[in-house]
Amino acid sequence: MGRIASDDSKWFGAGLSREEIHDQKRRALVATASRVFREHGFRETSMDDIARLLNVSKTAIYYYVKNKKELFYLCHSLAFDLGEEALEEAQRLGRTARERLELLIRGYVTRLTSELGGGALITSDSALSAKHLAIIRKRRKEWDRAFRDLVEQGMADGSLRHCDARLIEFFVMGAIRSLHRWYSPTGEKSGEQIADELIAMVFGGIQQR
Repeated sequence: MGRIASDDSKWFGAGLSREEIHDQKRRALVATASRVFREHGFRETSMDDIARLLNVSKTAIYYYVKNKKELFYLCHSLAFDLGEEALEEAQRLGRTARERLELLIRGYVTRLTSELGGGALITSDSALSAKHLAIIRKRRKEWDRAFRDLVEQGMADGSLRHCDARLIEFFVMGAIRSLHRWYSPTGEKSGEQIADELIAMVFGGIQQR
């Protein structure tokens, strides 16, 4: 297995409480696992592979997750966590719906590329249990609804022209959810550059003139 950038530096917390260290280590584990699953596939990835990248024992990993399937679910879950963080930030900082939508797109893309190296397998859920699949589908539905709500708010406050909010959501989220298929931290474009180009494409078509 080739070298994949990991979050092993985040495994050892300094100056943090025990609970903060636990959360940080679990998030670092999930972020690293997301990269490996995306690069090599669920079946081809072992817990030993992930432990090796984090420079810890496999036993240490089982302190945070029960098995590989739970870890795979947490990769999906973290991708939605990052989206919700971006949404909260956009709602807090944006004055108009147009500003909030731009902040959301930029915040989500940069989080996915910086923390997950391009995103989790949020469109590939074949290895999820029925219980976890139901949770992920519910979160995806809620997320998509929140995105469409921002577009509709922009049409209402005049910052966006009238358009089909569902089509805009399909276009933008389709682009973001495909990042894991082609983005590379060592590629030509940074996460910030990708966000800039996506925003230009979106608002070139729907921004009120």
